[in-house]
Amino acid sequence: FPLSENFIMIILSFLFSQGIINSGIVEKLIEPILFYYIRSIYSLISSVFVFAFILMLIIPQPYARVIILSSIYCEYFNRLGIDKGLKELLLFSIFSFTVAINMMFVRGDIILNNALLAIGELSIDEIVWAKYMAVPTFVFCFLCAVLFIIIFKKSLKTEAFKKEYYFPQKNPLTDSEKRYLLLIAATVVLWSLEPVHGLKNIVAISIIIMFCFGLLKKADLKCINTNLLVYLTAAFSIGGVMTHSGIAQIIFSSLTRFFPETFSIWYMLVVICTCIGLHAVLGSSITTLSVVIPGLSLISSGIVQKEILLFTIFVSVCGHYFMPFHSVIIMIGEGKKYYSNSIVLKYGIALTLLIIISVLCIFLPWWMLVGIAY
Repeated sequence: FPLSENFIMIILSFLFSQGIINSGIVEKLIEPILFYYIRSIYSLISSVFVFAFILMLIIPQPYARVIILSSIYCEYFNRLGIDKGLKELLLFSIFSFTVAINMMFVRGDIILNNALLAIGELSIDEIVWAKYMAVPTFVFCFLCAVLFIIIFKKSLKTEAFKKEYYFPQKNPLTDSEKRYLLLIAATVVLWSLEPVHGLKNIVAISIIIMFCFGLLKKADLKCINTNLLVYLTAAFSIGGVMTHSGIAQIIFSSLTRFFPETFSIWYMLVVICTCIGLHAVLGSSITTLSVVIPGLSLISSGIVQKEILLFTIFVSVCGHYFMPFHSVIIMIGEGKKYYSNSIVLKYGIALTLLIIISVLCIFLPWWMLVGIAY
């Protein structure tokens, strides 16, 4: 893993994300919109999806992205003076919906999504990933929002958003901030179109320019999370170790009898439940991917097409959680004391059922429609 392109891209994403944070333009652009236009729970939830989607296209580092977004909303909630219980639920929604939105594109979660491609030895670009995942994930996100509203309906109050509140003052972008915005926008556009124009190292060039502008400084190199990189290296290795040591074979040989002999809806249901069950025990999504992908690939060889198997595993593992340690993003919010374990558990149990239904009724039919399932 340390010798792979993914490793380098993760390092570059830390620096690029830090440059965006240093610019301060995200807060400047989002805060006025919240204060002027949010007047109900429904418009607030819609805004979370919209801004999480926009930031996904701009900031490649998923953890920095959700920290920025949650900080903006936390300050917004504090100024509104909403009660603690409602604030916890709304902050949880930011982290929860981000987990789902990140599945849309490869850049959504540069760590988890690239882990799937690396461990599964699948070579596809951003456009193909979007073809497979963008539409069904959008529907899944909508259902996640509906589920959130249903589960916490009694606690969601709109009174706090109906009061008239005007942002203290308009603070237009300075000339330097306009230059930063132009640089970031150009980087995002060129990076998105990389499969078309074929230019490489767009992010690296942008980072060099950020250093030249003074947007990044030598001290910002500490934003590269070396502990996370070491953890990822170990997590990527666990699957190989379990495979070569025979542990994975022991685990999956005992599960083989539960799998039908031919491809069917029941076969995929067993795959989904196997992924969710092992994720519940192992905790880490990357560790689970590194264990499940080799094992299920062996069992499903000649039965399930590679792409459909890998993306089924991906949704079942990376979209699933019912405790904070099942998702790094959820764990970040819980670690900041934004919400409690009980909220995660209450929503996560229902989410588990929603994932099973969504994979079988939304993702699989879509994959059949675009021609990768049989």
